[in-house]
Amino acid sequence: MPIIDLPHRPTVNNAPANADELATLLRDSADVQYNDRQSAEGVRCKMCGRKPPSDELYEIVLDPGQDERIRIGIGRCHAHHLVAAVRRLLAAEERGQHADRQVRMRRLQEALWHLG
Repeated sequence: MPIIDLPHRPTVNNAPANADELATLLRDSADVQYNDRQSAEGVRCKMCGRKPPSDELYEIVLDPGQDERIRIGIGRCHAHHLVAAVRRLLAAEERGQHADRQVRMRRLQEALWHLG
């Protein structure tokens, strides 16, 4: 079960930038699975690097075929940073002209539904 890393080093200051990157991955991934709370198993939040006090992280499977997943903190990273990033990206998609605009918007709306 590979847990992917985001492009920016996982720090509190980089969490919003990592959220932007993850929102893009959610938009571009065809078969995302939202697994909700999972045991952290010693993994830290991939957005901010913090150890979860509950020993649980929110898990998102980006590619079930490759079993690629990411685990992020519950609360601030999952509900604040990531939801804000998804909303910004959705607003940009609404204004955009991409050929797959409707599919991309649906994926982002689905992400908001699961994350909210």
